[in-house]
Amino acid sequence: MGKLRSIRALLGAGALVVGAVVLAGGGTVGCGSGDSGSTSSASLKDGLTILSADPAVGVSAAFKRAGRVVYLQTRVGTQKDPYYLKAFPSEPQNVMDARVVDQEGRTFGATIGADGFIDPGWARDIQATPRITTKAEGIQRNADFLLARDAASEFAAKAAPELADHVYHLTNITRVVPQEDAHLQEQAAVAERTMPAERTYTANGCTTNLQEGAVYWKSFAIIAEHSAVYGWNYNGCTGSWDEYVNTCNHGTCANDSSMSYSCTSYSNGWSVWSYNALLDFWSRENNTTTNNGSNTGACWSGYGIDVADITVYGSGDPNHVCNDDSAIEIQEIRNAGYIAGTWSGNGHNCEHWTHWYGPLISDGYAPSCP
Repeated sequence: MGKLRSIRALLGAGALVVGAVVLAGGGTVGCGSGDSGSTSSASLKDGLTILSADPAVGVSAAFKRAGRVVYLQTRVGTQKDPYYLKAFPSEPQNVMDARVVDQEGRTFGATIGADGFIDPGWARDIQATPRITTKAEGIQRNADFLLARDAASEFAAKAAPELADHVYHLTNITRVVPQEDAHLQEQAAVAERTMPAERTYTANGCTTNLQEGAVYWKSFAIIAEHSAVYGWNYNGCTGSWDEYVNTCNHGTCANDSSMSYSCTSYSNGWSVWSYNALLDFWSRENNTTTNNGSNTGACWSGYGIDVADITVYGSGDPNHVCNDDSAIEIQEIRNAGYIAGTWSGNGHNCEHWTHWYGPLISDGYAPSCP
């Protein structure tokens, strides 16, 4: 009982706690495996249920209302580079991931702290779970966005100070609700005017998707700029935005209030509609090219993070910086993923002889949005 009491102390007496330890990832949340243990959505009570909580590892929570459940999760990675810690001491000190999952086990929102999911089971979940395939599921997704935001709000109200970093990420990842967001609604209208007449479903989802990616930035280490990308998927079959990814690129996440908007790109100028939804190609783990070893919309982590010589432009080493990641991320969104072994548009390689620290729009290697 000591472990259960410690979890209740972190979340407050009002939270229902199921399970006493943080389980390793993998498996589909809400379907009787992974972090949910043997807890099914049907057995959950209304309101917030804490399935697991460990400030140093991650949290998993379920939120139920009117018979519908969404799951919120976080994972804690390595400590950020000393340059980031010194520049932004009030932000989470570790790289962290977060995700939002519906009761069918479909991930529809993800924050990626570095170059790929900390828990590789998350990527496997996304690849193994069919995407939305009906109009009714698209309507349900709109309700899920609202449910997830309320879930994060209740978690924030009950969490103890030790879980502040988890509150930060879960609040950030659920903050935007597409049907309430003026920009996304305007772009949805553009999509409807330009989409093909034929909008078909397959067993794995809609064959008509459009991706939007926006680059955000802020000043960093005097002469440099940190950047990250916020991406959304428009499902042409349901006529709505249905999933999103928020990157942090080893530092501040794209949708943080301290970041400034730079530019936006769409799937090859709105003219190419992708067979895959955004998280399908963002979560693939089989690509081993030099551009993107894990195909998670960032440079392969095997190249290391080049911030130690942040004040020296043109260091000549083969590692990468956050702006290299952003350039790959916006490229992947512009071209609807890494297709048939090559980019369908202008290439971008993470192994630059000259890395770009800033400003963002002044160099061919910068993550601009043509």
